[in-house]
Amino acid sequence: MDQTLIRPPSSRLGPATAEERRQIINASEFGPRYNTTFDRESAYEKLKERAEQAAREAEQAALDDSRMYKAPTSKRKAPARARTSSRQGVFETMAKSVARTAGREMTRSILRGLLGSLFKGR
Repeated sequence: MDQTLIRPPSSRLGPATAEERRQIINASEFGPRYNTTFDRESAYEKLKERAEQAAREAEQAALDDSRMYKAPTSKRKAPARARTSSRQGVFETMAKSVARTAGREMTRSILRGLLGSLFKGR
């Protein structure tokens, strides 16, 4: 049978006292940096200020519109624009067809190569 020495724990249960806590914080190199309290503006406050500013601008624009003189307008409709053709030209159709065929052939050859190498032993 061997004899073993066991050292009892040197810690204690429970919180540190206020004085111990203050000493540890003051001894830390990060103490001054992280003990400074800042009252920064939150995202909620920033968004709230933006919304209020937008509401004030909209209200001002509505006031300006109501004060501005508007000349009477005629009741005739403006002429409709002519439709532009959405048909493809000959070269555009040919280019699309060539691109589709080339893409299809490359995909087919890649898949045949991959699947052929995977299932070659079977």
